[in-house]
Amino acid sequence: MSVLHTGSRRCLQVEICMSILRPGSAASRRSSTASPLTLSAVEGPLHPPLVSQTLPEYFNRVILANHAERPALICRRERPRPYGGPRSHNLGVEKHLAWNFGEFNVNIKALARGLVGLGVKKGDRVGVIMGNNSAYAMLQWACASIGAILVTLNPAYRLPELVKTLSLVEVSHLFVVPRIRSSDYLSLLANAFPSLRNSAPGAIQEPELPALRHLLVVDNTPSFKEFELELEIIKPAVDFREILLWGEHSSEQRKVEELQGSLHHDDIINLQFTRYLIVSDSGQSFD
Repeated sequence: MSVLHTGSRRCLQVEICMSILRPGSAASRRSSTASPLTLSAVEGPLHPPLVSQTLPEYFNRVILANHAERPALICRRERPRPYGGPRSHNLGVEKHLAWNFGEFNVNIKALARGLVGLGVKKGDRVGVIMGNNSAYAMLQWACASIGAILVTLNPAYRLPELVKTLSLVEVSHLFVVPRIRSSDYLSLLANAFPSLRNSAPGAIQEPELPALRHLLVVDNTPSFKEFELELEIIKPAVDFREILLWGEHSSEQRKVEELQGSLHHDDIINLQFTRYLIVSDSGQSFD
């Protein structure tokens, strides 16, 4: 896996020209005069060599083939089977989520099919604002398995930074939790963009976020009743659990397999925005 990391405004412009912006977009045309990045540095041992498989290839051929029964994901603050789906062993744990790699894979595949069902395509930008949880882990692997690019957004962003980043990288699907600490994301978006209150799910029409179409919400509230009240704040918000497709034999599964056949190990899978100010942000792309 190769990493492109930039820290200054000038380097960020080069990275945007190369990796973040879609060809032909307005921002891409504005950055077309930036010099391409042609040099890289290698430090440390060269053996064993870097893996040349894509992430889904590696997951299936190495991790599942050799470690399917080993613990993969432990979330002590989440209940077992938080998203429904087929019953699983849950590593014999009754009080919290505990998946082995085989169970983790079942959930990843359900989400990958769900993303395809939402219309996510290879190269689409999928934004995420949430803390550490099982949905975040599922989303990273599900996006990688269909060639979508996960855009990691700093939960501490203020509204201007959030809007600028979503618009800059043309996020089409945004996954959020209702709130983290003092940040209430659904109310923030609804108050900033009144048009969102009445948009239909999957058909968001907001001039300041021209690429955004879907808003998906992962429940991190104390009770389902509270979560329902959160969803009522903004009409196009959809419960994350509703998009998961558990059936193995479906047109969505065939589409996932088709997309996986088109992947290359140099495809970008992740864009990270980690600092507080977008004008001096650190954007990292992983391919």
